[in-house]
Amino acid sequence: MITVKGQLIYGIECDGRLYRDYVVKPLTLANELDAIEMLEADEQYADYAQTRRTIVDTLAFWTQQLSFDGLKKDKLTVEWLMNGLTSEDYQAILASLGELHEKSLAAGRTNDTAAPGQSSSEATDAVTNTTGKPV
Repeated sequence: MITVKGQLIYGIECDGRLYRDYVVKPLTLANELDAIEMLEADEQYADYAQTRRTIVDTLAFWTQQLSFDGLKKDKLTVEWLMNGLTSEDYQAILASLGELHEKSLAAGRTNDTAAPGQSSSEATDAVTNTTGKPV
Protein backbone atom coordinates (compact mmCIF):
# COMPACT_ATOMS: atom_id res chain seq x y z
CA MET A 1 0.00 0.00 0.00
CA ILE A 2 1.22 3.50 -0.82
CA THR A 3 2.03 5.63 2.22
CA VAL A 4 3.54 9.04 2.90
CA LYS A 5 5.69 9.85 5.91
CA GLY A 6 5.61 13.30 7.44
CA GLN A 7 6.62 15.28 10.46
CA LEU A 8 4.52 17.68 12.49
CA ILE A 9 5.99 21.11 13.13
CA TYR A 10 4.98 21.34 16.79
CA GLY A 11 3.95 17.78 17.53
CA ILE A 12 1.13 16.39 19.58
CA GLU A 13 1.46 15.06 23.12
CA CYS A 14 0.03 11.89 24.62
CA ASP A 15 0.87 10.42 28.01
CA GLY A 16 3.86 12.71 28.43
CA ARG A 17 5.41 11.89 25.05
CA LEU A 18 5.56 14.24 22.06
CA TYR A 19 4.69 12.67 18.70
CA ARG A 20 5.92 14.32 15.51
CA ASP A 21 6.62 11.56 12.97
CA TYR A 22 3.53 10.18 11.26
CA VAL A 23 2.46 8.09 8.29
CA VAL A 24 -0.68 8.55 6.20
CA LYS A 25 -2.26 5.78 4.15
CA PRO A 26 -5.27 5.55 1.88
CA LEU A 27 -8.64 4.75 3.43
CA THR A 28 -10.02 1.30 2.87
CA LEU A 29 -13.77 0.80 2.73
CA ALA A 30 -13.60 -0.71 6.21
CA ASN A 31 -11.74 2.39 7.44
CA GLU A 32 -14.43 4.65 5.96
CA LEU A 33 -17.19 2.64 7.62
CA ASP A 34 -15.36 2.78 10.97
CA ALA A 35 -15.06 6.57 10.68
CA ILE A 36 -18.74 6.95 9.76
CA GLU A 37 -19.78 4.73 12.68
CA MET A 38 -17.62 6.85 14.98
CA LEU A 39 -19.41 10.00 13.79
CA GLU A 40 -22.84 8.38 14.17
CA ALA A 41 -21.98 7.40 17.75
CA ASP A 42 -21.13 11.02 18.67
CA GLU A 43 -24.31 12.20 20.41
CA GLN A 44 -23.26 15.87 20.17
CA TYR A 45 -22.42 15.75 16.45
CA ALA A 46 -25.82 17.08 15.27
CA ASP A 47 -25.45 20.10 17.57
CA TYR A 48 -22.06 21.15 16.19
CA ALA A 49 -21.78 24.27 14.05
CA GLN A 50 -21.04 23.52 10.39
CA THR A 51 -17.35 24.47 10.61
CA ARG A 52 -16.80 22.28 13.66
CA ARG A 53 -18.69 19.41 11.99
CA THR A 54 -16.46 19.67 8.91
CA ILE A 55 -13.30 19.46 11.02
CA VAL A 56 -14.69 16.62 13.13
CA ASP A 57 -15.53 14.73 9.91
CA THR A 58 -11.97 15.19 8.67
CA LEU A 59 -10.42 14.11 11.96
CA ALA A 60 -12.66 11.03 12.15
CA PHE A 61 -11.29 9.86 8.80
CA TRP A 62 -7.75 10.75 9.89
CA THR A 63 -8.08 8.42 12.88
CA GLN A 64 -8.26 5.67 10.26
CA GLN A 65 -5.51 7.04 7.96
CA LEU A 66 -2.87 8.31 10.37
CA SER A 67 -0.41 6.46 12.51
CA PHE A 68 2.28 7.76 14.84
CA ASP A 69 5.27 5.60 15.65
CA GLY A 70 4.77 4.15 19.12
CA LEU A 71 1.23 5.47 19.63
CA LYS A 72 -1.42 2.86 20.37
CA LYS A 73 -4.32 2.95 17.90
CA ASP A 74 -6.92 3.50 20.64
CA LYS A 75 -5.19 6.75 21.66
CA LEU A 76 -5.61 8.24 18.17
CA THR A 77 -9.05 9.82 18.57
CA VAL A 78 -10.90 12.80 17.16
CA GLU A 79 -10.69 14.50 20.56
CA TRP A 80 -6.93 13.92 20.84
CA LEU A 81 -6.32 15.35 17.38
CA MET A 82 -8.69 18.29 17.91
CA ASN A 83 -7.20 19.27 21.23
CA GLY A 84 -3.58 18.62 20.32
CA LEU A 85 -3.00 19.64 16.70
CA THR A 86 -1.98 23.19 15.87
CA SER A 87 -3.21 24.78 12.65
CA GLU A 88 0.26 24.37 11.17
CA ASP A 89 0.35 20.66 12.00
CA TYR A 90 -3.18 20.23 10.61
CA GLN A 91 -1.94 21.81 7.37
CA ALA A 92 1.12 19.52 7.33
CA ILE A 93 -1.12 16.45 7.46
CA LEU A 94 -3.35 17.88 4.72
CA ALA A 95 -0.24 18.39 2.56
CA SER A 96 0.83 14.79 3.18
CA LEU A 97 -2.61 13.55 2.13
CA GLY A 98 -2.28 15.63 -1.04
CA GLU A 99 1.09 14.00 -1.67
CA LEU A 100 -0.47 10.59 -1.05
CA HIS A 101 -3.12 11.35 -3.66
CA GLU A 102 -0.47 12.44 -6.17
CA LYS A 103 1.58 9.28 -5.51
CA SER A 104 -1.53 7.19 -6.08
CA LEU A 105 -2.30 8.96 -9.35
CA ALA A 106 1.30 8.56 -10.48
CA ALA A 107 1.23 4.86 -9.63
CA GLY A 108 -1.92 4.47 -11.72
CA ARG A 109 -0.33 6.30 -14.64
CA THR A 110 2.78 4.19 -14.21
CA ASN A 111 0.81 0.98 -14.52
CA ASP A 112 -1.00 2.32 -17.58
CA THR A 113 2.17 3.57 -19.26
CA ALA A 114 4.48 0.65 -18.55
CA ALA A 115 5.56 -1.09 -21.73
CA PRO A 116 5.64 -4.89 -21.80
CA GLY A 117 8.68 -5.99 -19.84
CA GLN A 118 9.16 -2.51 -18.34
CA SER A 119 9.22 -2.25 -14.55
CA SER A 120 7.02 0.19 -12.64
CA SER A 121 10.06 2.25 -11.62
CA GLU A 122 11.20 2.49 -15.24
CA ALA A 123 7.74 3.64 -16.25
CA THR A 124 7.69 6.12 -13.37
CA ASP A 125 10.98 7.55 -14.60
CA ALA A 126 9.40 7.96 -18.01
CA VAL A 127 6.54 10.06 -16.63
CA THR A 128 8.46 12.40 -14.31
CA ASN A 129 9.74 15.83 -15.09
CA THR A 130 13.09 17.31 -14.11
CA THR A 131 11.90 18.08 -10.57
CA GLY A 132 11.25 14.38 -9.99
CA LYS A 133 7.51 14.95 -9.57
CA PRO A 134 5.07 13.00 -11.72
CA VAL A 135 3.71 14.88 -14.72
